[in-house]
Amino acid sequence: MSQSTSTSTYVTICDDTLCAANTVNCSSMGVCTFTANPKHIVPLLPAAKFTKEDVKQVDWTSTFECLNCDIANNETSISSSKVKAHKVHLLIEEIPTIEQMKKSFLNLYDGWKYSSCGLEDETFDHVWICDEHQSLLLKIKNNTIDLLLSLLIEYNPDITDYSALLTLNIWTISTDPDNFTFVDLIKGFIPLELTQILNLWISRKQLLLVIIEIRQYIYEQTFKEIWIRRCSFIKEFERSLVIEN
Repeated sequence: MSQSTSTSTYVTICDDTLCAANTVNCSSMGVCTFTANPKHIVPLLPAAKFTKEDVKQVDWTSTFECLNCDIANNETSISSSKVKAHKVHLLIEEIPTIEQMKKSFLNLYDGWKYSSCGLEDETFDHVWICDEHQSLLLKIKNNTIDLLLSLLIEYNPDITDYSALLTLNIWTISTDPDNFTFVDLIKGFIPLELTQILNLWISRKQLLLVIIEIRQYIYEQTFKEIWIRRCSFIKEFERSLVIEN
């Protein structure tokens, strides 16, 4: 399946990381219009991940459709812009983890560990693969598979064998420098191997609807059940130490 590199646009809150890379145009309201094109995102990806998440292995069209699904092009909704900003930060592994905040406030966060386990450094990967919420992540993954299968049955009830889909490495709850896993779906990457299989069963229009729905489900569930809970705990802990945000 050929991969389109057409450009679409979405709106996000102005962010220093993105602006520094000249990938956004800032408006007077502090809202940025970000051009959703692989050539703009790829240079921002962590170098250690680039061998896996290069243009050839990512369905960039589907990936950016998922980024753009919250509001129509050229809208400037602040709430939707914040969601998009968070999605971009997930994609480039720049959410404000403790390890990330240490880069600017080492004197405040030195020695802090991930709140769920209290044992490991709060790196981007550990937020999602910590043993303390493996059962929760397993539930989200299984529900994602159930949702995906129900959508496929709705669009094509004649599918009889889902083994090629269900044996993909993307359902593995771990991190892998060479293969896509469920953590990469949490980030927002849509692997080409996934859409190539779906493209055998349903139309491109249906495929995009399916991908957007399962991506949105993964985002909403991991955001609410893992990230928001983590942020609430950190805020309470900071208040107990009289740290001003």
